[in-house]
Amino acid sequence: MNPAPSSPDSGPAPAASRTPAATSDPAADLLPARMLNEFVYCPRLFYYEHVEGVFLHNADTKRGAAEHTRVDAGMKWTPLVG
Repeated sequence: MNPAPSSPDSGPAPAASRTPAATSDPAADLLPARMLNEFVYCPRLFYYEHVEGVFLHNADTKRGAAEHTRVDAGMKWTPLVG
């Protein structure tokens, strides 16, 4: 007995139709090593931060952002840490 032909909505799409379209820039498909490290550390946190764009700053990240702003601006002094 031959199986009945499948209808268009009888199952998942073929693999070729599920793959993303190829980009002209191969570097656009690369994942930075830092992101890979974060995924290995905690896949759930990686998803929240890099897929959903959720990031909650704490005192350390706020201080780090301020120091990077200072360094990027070329200031020579360092703030006093109390």
